[in-house]
Formats: sequence, C-alpha cells, structure tokens
Amino acid sequence: EYVRGGTIDKVIDLDQDERNRIGKAIMRLTMLELFVWRFMQTDPNWGNFLYDVRTRTTYLIDFGAARDYDEDFVRGYLNIVKANADQDEKALFDESIRM
Repeated sequence: EYVRGGTIDKVIDLDQDERNRIGKAIMRLTMLELFVWRFMQTDPNWGNFLYDVRTRTTYLIDFGAARDYDEDFVRGYLNIVKANADQDEKALFDESIRM
C-alpha cells in the first residue's frame, strides 16, 4: 500500500508539541507491537517511519524484517522493563539470565 509522507527525521522543523505527539505515537505503536500483538517490525531505522504533515499521520513501513515473539519472551521482557523501572537489580539480573 502506498502512503504519503516524508521520512520522520523531517519533523525536526515542527513545533515541540507536534514532535511530542509523534514520539508518543511511535512509543504506543512499539508497546502494541511487542506486548499486545507480539509481532514487531525489527528494523526501526528512521527511514522506515514516514510522516504526513497534511494529515498528521505517522506510518511504519518495510515489514521485511518483522517477526513474532512467543508469550514467554514477551513476559520475560516485560519483567525486565518492570525490574528496571523499580530499580530492582536482582530481579533484572535474574530475569536476564532466565531469558
């Protein structure tokens, strides 16, 4: 499917509120990909994100490197994220070893 837009690095000229909105949209997509769909585009270079100024829409393209993740991996990764947020070094270390 063809989508309009320029590479995401062009948003540098937009105002801070719009750049924040775009960043949040990309972060939300990342969380959905990994923790809900367990399927992720694994080549997240800025050339694979397009932004359409006219519609304020961010697109992710090029799914040639996409892959799925099993439930155990996703759960373990989430445990690592939580341990890091909680500054729980033991849990972070233990879960990293387990994975």
